[in-house]
Amino acid sequence: MSKEIKSLPPGILKPLPYETSKEVEKIAEKVLNGLTIHANIMYVKSFKSSRWLGKCQLVSPVFKLLTGYDYIIYVNANMFANLSPKQKEALIFHELEHIAWKPNKKDPEYGKWSTRPHDCEEFGSVIQKYGRWLEDVQYISKSLDKFDSRFEEQNEQLVNKETGEILYEELEEIMDNQVQLDERDMINEVNPNSNPENFQLKIV
Repeated sequence: MSKEIKSLPPGILKPLPYETSKEVEKIAEKVLNGLTIHANIMYVKSFKSSRWLGKCQLVSPVFKLLTGYDYIIYVNANMFANLSPKQKEALIFHELEHIAWKPNKKDPEYGKWSTRPHDCEEFGSVIQKYGRWLEDVQYISKSLDKFDSRFEEQNEQLVNKETGEILYEELEEIMDNQVQLDERDMINEVNPNSNPENFQLKIV
């Protein structure tokens, strides 16, 4: 007859500095495109101290096996809370744009999820000195010109000049007020002295 093994737990696990976010998910649902709508994405707020504002991570095959997710999109919770609705939506759209599909060369019907880099990697100082010297910079310049021709800012909202349509909604219309209060309380408990001016943020 085997002896019953009795032991005490080795210790107490610290709470994870992450939580899934319905707020981020709701924002993402508004800006998913014909490709990203097919990806299984987990949206996570990170309460770790970091210098990045958001990032998109392609999950490992084992993680996909266990969870079914293709990507994790993170936002820096402490800094995300201080963004305007327009900035929040732009950040989530930015991270979704990293999502890419790589077809199989021999059989294009099949493929795998991948990631794509930014369209432009350049310093503002180089652009100020040499202008549109690189095709990447020219592309960004044309994109800004196209944006200016279509939209204008009115009372912190982007409005389509032709249709009058508002590009984004106020977050209060997306989230339940109590959820917002709960998330703010959690952020204050984690870092009550957080100040966005003390960070040089990186969007990856």
